[in-house]
Amino acid sequence: MLQTALPFPAYLRRTSCGIMPYSIKSDIHIQKILAFINSAMVLYNSLTAQPGFSGAKEVEHLPNIKSQKKRVLTNAKATARNKSIKSNLRTTIKKAESAITDGSKENAEVINGAYSVIDKAVASGVLHKNAAARKKSAIAKKAAAAAAK
Repeated sequence: MLQTALPFPAYLRRTSCGIMPYSIKSDIHIQKILAFINSAMVLYNSLTAQPGFSGAKEVEHLPNIKSQKKRVLTNAKATARNKSIKSNLRTTIKKAESAITDGSKENAEVINGAYSVIDKAVASGVLHKNAAARKKSAIAKKAAAAAAK
């Protein structure tokens, strides 16, 4: 014998936990949560959908746990910040190398500026200290070779 679904009274609602009492407050609370999740997804997508972003993908859903929702947002912010620091680092190193090869007069200023940017990248955690030492050494080696010519 087939059982048919009985209609529920207006004050009850079917949920994943069973049949629960319905209240306007719970409905408003659910709407607020959904609005928060929607705004978090919009913020994350705007931060990660920049051209050249290595992990540019749309987020279809956020985690259910509140702390993990926060982690998604903070990770997106940190990724954007690290990306700009790395970009500035590469640009400064290229400028220093081109100044060395061109033999410009403000060679020392450009090299010191590159050293400063490399040290700031280490301080912010974007670059490992050994990688920074390697980059500084490469710049100093090129400068010494250019000065010897």
